[in-house]
Amino acid sequence: MADKTFFSEDAKRDIYTAKCQYDLAQKGDLFLDDIFNTLEVIKLMPEAFQIRYDSVRIVALEHFNFTLHFEIKNDEIKIWRVLHQSQNY
Repeated sequence: MADKTFFSEDAKRDIYTAKCQYDLAQKGDLFLDDIFNTLEVIKLMPEAFQIRYDSVRIVALEHFNFTLHFEIKNDEIKIWRVLHQSQNY
């Protein structure tokens, strides 16, 4: 079980941008709840998700079309990006 979670500056920007867009539809708080619920799953079972590139794992949010791109190192979870599934990256 991972003890700490860190967000990269890119991930923070991704979350802020998406939340601002969802705030227009009064769904910003639901978006954040979905992220935090997904983080709880990652903390309980961090290695349950397949490595997709380098050492980065990807997990989809349950209710929004976004994915969390994260890495596990020394019982720490580093969230690199939070991307919409239709984004080209």
